[in-house]
Amino acid sequence: MAYSFHQEIESLMPRLSSFARFLTKNASDADDLVQDSVERALLKSSQFTPGTNLRAWMFTIMRNTHINEIRRRARRGVTTDAYDCEDLFPAAADQEDRIELRDVARAYDRLSDDHQKVIELAGIQGRSYQEMSELLDVPVGTVRSRLSRARAQLSDMMAQQAAGSLPRAA
Repeated sequence: MAYSFHQEIESLMPRLSSFARFLTKNASDADDLVQDSVERALLKSSQFTPGTNLRAWMFTIMRNTHINEIRRRARRGVTTDAYDCEDLFPAAADQEDRIELRDVARAYDRLSDDHQKVIELAGIQGRSYQEMSELLDVPVGTVRSRLSRARAQLSDMMAQQAAGSLPRAA
């Protein structure tokens, strides 16, 4: 009896899947509904009367499971993944970023030409020490020391601007 019951349910799977897709209008939700319905039917197999219409019994279980899920969702309310509606959120304010970028540009303008060039080659263009050495026609050690001093000066000027001893960008 139990073996034929399982076999009969297995033979109904295509029809159950079709009915679930009809109810849910979504393939993923339909798969979940079929799984939940079959699970419920297997747990309640003792309530099925052999010789009656198993298909009608399974469809009733599926319909009731679907209705219960709709009610559960209604009580829970609508949930949405934040990443699905990212474009609905306003953009983060970037005024402070713009001011900081202007401050960096002003501090950069105060650097010597040699220091500006190594900052540009390393920080903006992403060049290696060897490439910068060849472009500037100076030894690699000189490139390293210029870059180190340029970064230190830039950092000091930014700290002074933050402390208020140098004027910020307008």
